[in-house]
Formats: sequence, structure tokens, C-alpha cells
Amino acid sequence: MPCPVDHIDCVDNECICSLDKITTTTPKPTTTSTTAAPSISCHQCGDPDANLPCDLRTVYMGQASQCSTGSYCMTDVVQGSDDSVAIYKRCVDELTCRNEWMAQSSDQDRCLRYGEGAVPGQYTCHYCCTVDGCNSKIVPEAKTFYSTSSSINNRK
Repeated sequence: MPCPVDHIDCVDNECICSLDKITTTTPKPTTTSTTAAPSISCHQCGDPDANLPCDLRTVYMGQASQCSTGSYCMTDVVQGSDDSVAIYKRCVDELTCRNEWMAQSSDQDRCLRYGEGAVPGQYTCHYCCTVDGCNSKIVPEAKTFYSTSSSINNRK
């Protein structure tokens, strides 16, 4: 870069730029912020992988606790052939909501009407919901059910 005319010092036919007279500006870095998907509080009890259901007291009186960012609440109801019922409450990711709620349970009348009357037989219903504490009951309120329009991208 050539020296500006008023910043040249010449001595004995040698001309150099006078660095102390040159000012430079450094552009300020630009920052962008992203909003993380909000975290949710869900009721959590039992361990479906270990086949250890929630105890009855926790099902009805347990407190919600924070899930990791991007989670949803799920309640799993497993009805045995002997009419026994095992309940699990947990935090899940969106793929689990899509696979277990949307694909396996959301169109099953026995799941949508669970609790309104006894439906005999062996089956499992998964309920995925999207707001704090929504899985406090066995079946969440329908308005809180996960749908593709309530995905994390739409919860920001």
C-alpha cells in the first residue's frame, strides 16, 4: 500500500512512510446469536429399559424436573394381558415422539380414549406432549400433544 502524501518522511533522497502518522482501523467483528430451543420440565419416573415402572405415588404426586434442551415429555402406558398397567414418565427427543407417539399411538382409539373405559387386551400407548408438566396425568391433555407443527423448530 503506498504512503499517503502527507505521511512521507524524506531524508537524503530516501523516502519512507512514517508509521507513527498512519492510523489503521480494524473492523469490529460481527456476532450472530441463535436462540436455543427452550428446555421443558417433565414428570420422570420408572425405567422402561429395565422394565421398572413408576410407583403409584410418583405417578400421581411426583414433581416435574428439568429435561435437557430440545426434549419433550412422554408417558408410556403398558397394559398387560392380565389387565395390569405399568406407567413410565420420561423426557424424550423429537425422533422418539415421532416414532412412538405419532407412528404407534396417535391414531389408536384405545390410546386416545384410554381412561374413559376399560379396553381389554395387551397393548402399549405412548403419549408425547410439549409444555411444562404436561405429562402429570396418565394421559396428557390433547391440546398439549406433540404434532409436527409443535416441533422444536416451532417452539423457539
